[in-house]
Amino acid sequence: MELAEKALSHTGTVVHLMDSEGDNYQLMSKLVAHKRHFVIRLAHDRALAGFHGGKKLKAFLASSCHQTIATRTVTLSRRGRAVGGAKRSRQVTRLERKAHLS
Repeated sequence: MELAEKALSHTGTVVHLMDSEGDNYQLMSKLVAHKRHFVIRLAHDRALAGFHGGKKLKAFLASSCHQTIATRTVTLSRRGRAVGGAKRSRQVTRLERKAHLS
């Protein structure tokens, strides 16, 4: 992350984009503390600091309440069989496909 910031500092604002492996409290707090811009795909429905209708606000609900400001289509590569077999749904084989992010 620091290397990317340093290498791209002359280009303008750097936005760090991470898959769910980046859903890590230590990493997120470091990004916030250093005032970095980032987008991280959540692996868990985290509780947020706030309430909605008297209940603790969860990240998945909060994201559905916001207006989409940008979209992008990306290609997800084919994933072969995982070593040791696909025991979790995240490791299941898949064909190449397009994903629409917002």
